[in-house]
Amino acid sequence: MFPLDGITVVEVSSLVAGPAMGSLLGELGADVIKIEQPGIGDPSRTVSPWGFLNYNLGKKSLSLNLKTKAGQEILHRLIARKKVDVFLENMGPDVSSRLGFSYDSLRRFNPGLIYCSIKGFSSKSRYYEKPAFDAVAQALSGMMSLTGNSNGEPVRVGNPSVDLGAAAYGAIQVLCGILERNKLKKKLGKFVEISLLDMAVYWNGYWLTYFGMTGKLPKRLGSGHAGYSPHKVFKTRDDQRVLIATLSDQQWKKLSSILDLKLDPSYDEMNYRISHRVETEGAVQEAVLKLDRDELLEKLSSSVPCAEVRSIDEVYNDVELRNLGVLMETHNLFDGKNDVVRVALSPNGVANKARKKITLLAPKVGQDNESILKSIGYKKDEIRSFSQSGYL
Repeated sequence: MFPLDGITVVEVSSLVAGPAMGSLLGELGADVIKIEQPGIGDPSRTVSPWGFLNYNLGKKSLSLNLKTKAGQEILHRLIARKKVDVFLENMGPDVSSRLGFSYDSLRRFNPGLIYCSIKGFSSKSRYYEKPAFDAVAQALSGMMSLTGNSNGEPVRVGNPSVDLGAAAYGAIQVLCGILERNKLKKKLGKFVEISLLDMAVYWNGYWLTYFGMTGKLPKRLGSGHAGYSPHKVFKTRDDQRVLIATLSDQQWKKLSSILDLKLDPSYDEMNYRISHRVETEGAVQEAVLKLDRDELLEKLSSSVPCAEVRSIDEVYNDVELRNLGVLMETHNLFDGKNDVVRVALSPNGVANKARKKITLLAPKVGQDNESILKSIGYKKDEIRSFSQSGYL
């Protein structure tokens, strides 16, 4: 049994944020029906098929032309007759109203519907109509200003972290909505809105409060940290990179002893090391350059927080991650076999490895049209007519 067994989710979303949220709910046991444009589907199928594979596993696909009245009527019937629990969308600001799937439109057919809308900006924001995606939120939230080296340009975090964060927080709000609805005698739904910008600003709360308290702008420090020193990626003798991060004076003393650093006792206090960051990290770098990566890690691993900076191919080939079922092979739509990353959940108390037998397939566009439409009362000839008319 999974926590969301018996819960039906209908998803009109594309790219990352919406599909990732649908995927999270699916991993918890929900039956997720993905609505896609006939023949084309989610743009990520062609733009980033690797993303499509990771965020659409196990879903059903119903292709519907929502620009037509017939397509909208089919969606409304699905929402009503399937007694859909959750509706999820991350389309442009005016799309839901224009294509007949706004919250006000759908709750007429299903008052208990929990409706989640993921947008770049809150509907109350002056930016609401502005086109937005992960990188726009990173820029506006201040995240980019914090990322990169001190002598370089602001840079984007290398993965769609804001999209994925919005998916996670959206899923939490939807789960709360399900719990609230189940407590009510009159099973009423609710509207949930997730803003990429608001979510990204929340992630920067640490630094916004810092600025409010000190009046100082945080500086870009690359792999450094304003509150600790040394905290940096260092180059080893064999031209590898290792993160070394001392979070206390005790850890510093261990590091200093292991690397045989000959520094004044003043360096034993964190504040002094921070104010003398260049000298501190320079001394560590000089010592690290005398050791190969594996030798350095062997010396430090049990005493000081440290890690090799791995490339994506090294992570991909990590045997332990495969044994744990974090990385798993799947048959897919694009080139037969590939690997996907399972979300870090064990909803029924078992690890990913024990869940390998779950079918890991992303759907073809419209592959479930007939079975879904039959389940809400359409006859074979009606379905055939819909398809011939371009509604499916």
